[in-house]
Amino acid sequence: MAAARAQGLADDNVLIRVQTGRVARRPGPLVGGLSGWGYLNGGDMAKTTRGQRSRVAITTLVVAVLASTAAADASSERTARASTQPPTVAGAPAATPTTVDNWTTYHHDQLRQGYDPMASPASGRLSTAWATHLDGAVYGEPLVVFGKVIAVTENDSIYGLSMSGRVLWRRHVGPPVPLSQLPCGDIDPLGITGTPIYHPSTHQVYVAAELNHPIRHRLFAVNPKTGHVDWSRQIDPPAMARSAQQERGALAISHGRVWVPFGGLAGDCGPYHGWVVGTKLSGVGPVSIYRQPSSREAGIWAPSGPAVDASGHLFVAIGNGAALAPPYDDSDSILELDGTHKVSLFAPRNWAAENANDLDLGSTGPMIFGALGHHWAFGDGKAGDGYLLHQRHLGGIGGYAATIANCKSFGGTAYRARTIYVPCLSGLSAYRLTSGPVMRRKWHNTSVLYGASPVVGAGAIWAVYNGGLFQLDPRNGRTVARATLGGCPHFATPTLHGSLVLVGTLSGVTAVSTR
Repeated sequence: MAAARAQGLADDNVLIRVQTGRVARRPGPLVGGLSGWGYLNGGDMAKTTRGQRSRVAITTLVVAVLASTAAADASSERTARASTQPPTVAGAPAATPTTVDNWTTYHHDQLRQGYDPMASPASGRLSTAWATHLDGAVYGEPLVVFGKVIAVTENDSIYGLSMSGRVLWRRHVGPPVPLSQLPCGDIDPLGITGTPIYHPSTHQVYVAAELNHPIRHRLFAVNPKTGHVDWSRQIDPPAMARSAQQERGALAISHGRVWVPFGGLAGDCGPYHGWVVGTKLSGVGPVSIYRQPSSREAGIWAPSGPAVDASGHLFVAIGNGAALAPPYDDSDSILELDGTHKVSLFAPRNWAAENANDLDLGSTGPMIFGALGHHWAFGDGKAGDGYLLHQRHLGGIGGYAATIANCKSFGGTAYRARTIYVPCLSGLSAYRLTSGPVMRRKWHNTSVLYGASPVVGAGAIWAVYNGGLFQLDPRNGRTVARATLGGCPHFATPTLHGSLVLVGTLSGVTAVSTR
């Protein structure tokens, strides 16, 4: 890694891929147990098993070669991509390893950085490649798994689409819940809302659905090649008020379990709580349950769901709780969990006032990255204050490393090369991280407003707002191109794949060509 460090990579994430899907313990902010993506920060070398060492050595050489030939942009991250083995049909010969551009979870990786290094360079001209009508609104971010688009609908259906938009299979898993049967809310009907997740070790996509007759939440493990449901199980804790709970956050995988976050419905009605429920990837055994200690509310509802660090710890954003004065109840916070055990948290000093005025940190999920030789977590919320936190200890009440103001945020953030992209209510903003640490706003695009959760790739920033897909110049935030999508859900976020940008809409999935 000496060549990489010589090119200024100590402040950025170097991306490698290990075929086995195992990850190291805390050398840098890796994706905990997802698909083998690992992040090494500052040239640190991940510990590997004996069988991985040769592959990591090869990957390290590729990183060094890339770094030495890319000196024109020494401040950017260098990416080395090794081959990965796609799943095979039972009894069929194994396929030849190929480089695969998968998008297997919300914002591409479990750090929630939203960066795709393999997207084709965009031309600045956008056109609709295809628009496929499905049986309901698509609130969850579409996934790409080995050449198939996986989309979920509020009609409780799971779809596999070809990259040309053809429906390959559909699996309807049950009846959704009409809004008329819920105490409040803003989605009608309510079915599958949270973004699913794919895991390569099981070759399954995990989907959490809300079902009717009776109202309940159920987790499904689906084969992305055929749509076959391999198993399903109910995931509601015994004490949960099911009709008052909504599963809106993206799913995460850590320590051999798929984790499902729960918050409340729009309108904060009923006796809901913040929950995180973990189920083994096999679907067997008892579920692991974490419930927020607040006597009410403190939901975990941000669309990006939990972020996962190198050790497999979950980082979640917590909404406003019942406490309006001490004692503190862990609400209005960024919380770190090791399974169901609380490790650390951060909360603003004025948490009581924010609880009283519904101005909490629960509206935008945490994002994890490495820069300036440190491991960071970033979170923002309804009050307009964004916080840079030390990932390894979030700082308790008031213990942030740096802050920004006047950026009320909803949805998910993105990161690339010491720049954090935040969906501020007043416009999508880019914040550059410099020594101190200090976050300074680099640009602000006032055409892209509420909930426009950005992703990065193909030499551009991509965001969805007001029925349109926006391509922004990462240098200055200028709108380069715009494509019309039609009606889109709140907090819709794009998925990148080659020269396509995929977006869930109120009627299905639309693919926009960037050529």
